[in-house]
Amino acid sequence: ATYFLNRYWEKPEYQLMSKETFQKNFQHFSYGDEDRKENWPVSSLVFNQSFDTQVSDSVKVTSDIGQGVYKVSLTTKDKNGTPIELVEYVELSDDGANYSFNNLFALQSIKTNIQPGELAKISLASAAKVNYWVNTYRYKNRNVEDIEVINHEKKVLDFPATERDRGGFMVKILAVHSNRFYDASINMTVPWSNKDLKITYESFRGKLYPGQEEKWRIKIAGPKADAAAAEVVATMYDASLDVFARNYWGTNFYPSRYFRDGWTNVGDFSARQDEANHYDGVSFSHRKSYDRMESMNFNTYRVKMRAARAYGMADKKMKMEGAPPPSPMVEEAGAEVDALSFAEDADSVKDNMSLNKPSPPKGSGGSDNNPKSPVITPRTNLNETVFFKPDLLTDADGNVIIEFTMNEALTKWRFMTFAHDQEMRVAFSEKEVITQKELMVIPNPPRFLREFDEIEFSAKVVNLSEKDLHPNVELQLLDELHTMPVYKWLDNPQFNKEIVVPKGRSTAVSFRFKVPSAGEIPLIKWTLTAVAGEYSDGESSYLPVVTNRMLVTETMPLPVKAKQKRTFVFKAMEKASQSQSLDNHSFTLEFTSNPAWYAVQALPYIMEYPHQCSEQVFSRLYANTLATSIANSHPKIKQVFEKWRTTDTDALASNLSKNQELKSALLEETPWVMNAMNEEEQKKNIGLLFDLDRMAGEQERAIRTLAERQSGHGGFAWFPGGHESWYITQYIVEGF
Repeated sequence: ATYFLNRYWEKPEYQLMSKETFQKNFQHFSYGDEDRKENWPVSSLVFNQSFDTQVSDSVKVTSDIGQGVYKVSLTTKDKNGTPIELVEYVELSDDGANYSFNNLFALQSIKTNIQPGELAKISLASAAKVNYWVNTYRYKNRNVEDIEVINHEKKVLDFPATERDRGGFMVKILAVHSNRFYDASINMTVPWSNKDLKITYESFRGKLYPGQEEKWRIKIAGPKADAAAAEVVATMYDASLDVFARNYWGTNFYPSRYFRDGWTNVGDFSARQDEANHYDGVSFSHRKSYDRMESMNFNTYRVKMRAARAYGMADKKMKMEGAPPPSPMVEEAGAEVDALSFAEDADSVKDNMSLNKPSPPKGSGGSDNNPKSPVITPRTNLNETVFFKPDLLTDADGNVIIEFTMNEALTKWRFMTFAHDQEMRVAFSEKEVITQKELMVIPNPPRFLREFDEIEFSAKVVNLSEKDLHPNVELQLLDELHTMPVYKWLDNPQFNKEIVVPKGRSTAVSFRFKVPSAGEIPLIKWTLTAVAGEYSDGESSYLPVVTNRMLVTETMPLPVKAKQKRTFVFKAMEKASQSQSLDNHSFTLEFTSNPAWYAVQALPYIMEYPHQCSEQVFSRLYANTLATSIANSHPKIKQVFEKWRTTDTDALASNLSKNQELKSALLEETPWVMNAMNEEEQKKNIGLLFDLDRMAGEQERAIRTLAERQSGHGGFAWFPGGHESWYITQYIVEGF
C-alpha cells in the first residue's frame, strides 16, 4: 500500500533528474505514470473462469480474496475470430476491517441523519500515519476537540445526539501531512421531528363530478399518533394557476444549524508562482517567492465577501436557468386522450366514477340516441377557487370536516391543507382532485368577440365511457340583454353536429359564425352541449362583443344664469363630423338647479368598484358616510330615494345585474353599454345606495376592515400584507 500526492504543476515533458534521485527526494510523487492503476504490476492471479453468455450473463467469484486493488479482464472473440479484451480496475474494501490503501485522507459518511438518542457515524482512513484533528460544533457548545491517530487503518467514529442537538451539528476534520493541508466538514442532521403533526385522510375522493356535493374527513395527529387540538387552513383551486406562479406554504419554522467557525486554510502549503524575468535595458533580475506559513486567524471579512459573491452567482444562475414556459398542448381530432392530462386509464376512471355517483341506466349510446334524453344543465360555475377555509378547528378526536359543492369546470384541482397547534407543531399536505364525466365537452372560447369578425368556436369532446359514442353537439348563442337567439340576427342555421367519439379518445368540433354588431348585441351568452344516450354534458358562459370603432366623447359644462342666453359649440365634434366613418351615438343634456346632484349620481360608481384595495375600501366608507348625511338631511329627500329603491325595472332584475363578474367584463370591454342604461335604472341604483340599513352595515364593515389593515406604525398598505404606502396612508388620513 502506498499513496501518491497530486502535483501542483503538470508533469514535465523532459526529465532532467534520474528516477532514483527523484524517488529519493520526492517519494510521494510519480516519476512517470506509476500513479495510474493500469501501470501497476499484477502480483498474482486470484481467479480464472470461463462462462457462456447464453447460459448466464454474470460470473460469481468463488475465490476467497481480500481487500485491495484488482484488475478484472474479460476476453473473448467476435464472429470473425478477432480477440476482444475488456479491462476494468476495482477497489475492494471491508468496512469492518482495519485497512486502508492508496488514500492519504479518506473520510466517509456512514450515518448522518439521526434522532436524539442515536449515534452519528463517520469513518476515517489513511494509507499512512496521519493525525486527524476532530472538531465538533453544537448549539451553545461550539468547540469539542479530539485527536484521532490513523496509521494505515480505518476507524469508525461515533457522535451521540441529544434533544439539544435538534437542528443539527457539525463535525470538522483537519489534518496536515506531507506538506499538504486537508479539511472537510460533515453536517449531522437532527430533524425537528418532535414538532411534526401528521395529516391523514379518513374520507377523500380524488375524482368528482362537476357540481357534486362532497364531504371530507381529515384527521390531525401528533408525533405519537395522539389526537391533536389544532387549527387548520384548507383551500382548493384550479391547478393550472400554478403555471403562472406556484402556490407554496412553507413549513420550515425551525432553524437548521450551520456553523462557520473553526480552523481553515488560507494559502498554507500552497503553490507559489515565481516572478517573471524582467529586462529594462539596464539590469536583469530574477526573484522567487518561497512557500510560507500565513496567519491562521479567522478572517471574517474574506468569508463575508466570498459568501456574497457565491450568493450573487447562485442568484444569476437561477435566473439564467429558469424553468421554460410549458409547451402548449395540441390535440388532433380522434387523438389518444390522456384523460384531460389526468393520466388515468378507462378502467380506473370507471372504478372511481362508480364510487362517487350511482350508475346511470344503461343505454346504447350509439347513433340512435335514447328517446328519453337527459335534461342538460350547462356547467356555469367555472370559478377557479372552490373554497378557502382559514380557521377550521379539530374536534375532540382530532378530526376536521370539510363540506363543499364542487365547481363545475372540468380540470385538475390542487387541494392544500396546513395544520398547527399551540405547541407550534405543524403539518402540510396536498392532493390532486379531478372533475370529470363519462362524456365531456371542453370548449376553447376566445376572451371576447369583435363585431363583424368571422370566427370559429372550437371545442373538444371526450369519451371516458366503455363504448363508442355518437353525441349530438350543439352551440347556442343568446343575446343576454334581450333574451333572444343571436343566430336569427345573422340568418344562421341552428348549430348542430353529430360526431363520432371512440371510447377512451377525443374528437375536435368547431362552429363558424359571424359576430353581430356591438351596438345591437353587446353581450353574447354561449352554451355548448353534447348528448349521447344517457350521457350528456354542457358548459355556458359569456362573451362581450367589442366594437371595431373608437368611442369619442366630448363633455362641456353649460353654466347659465337667470335670464341669460348663451351659445355653446362642441369644437372637437365639429371637427370630427368631417370624417366619412363618423356615426353619431348619443347626445345627452342634463339640467339641475343644484350642481351637488352630480356628486350624488357619482356615489353608486364609487360604491360598486370591484377591487378590495385599501383605497377603495375607504372610498366606499366615504360614499356611505356622505350618502347617510344626505339621506338624513331632509325627510323629502329620503322619501324620494325610498321611492326610487322600490321601483321595479326588468333590466336590473336580469342576469346582468346579478353577475358581478359579467358587469366587470362589460365595464372593461364595452363601457358604452353601461352608459346606455336608462334613467330609471340609474335612479334605482341611487335608491339602493341610500338604504339606511345597508349604509350602516357597509360603514361598519369598512371601518373594521381599515382597522385590521392598519399597521403598528399607523400606516396603510395598498393591499393587505404589503408594505406601508405613504400615498395610500396620506389619502386615507386626508379623507377622514
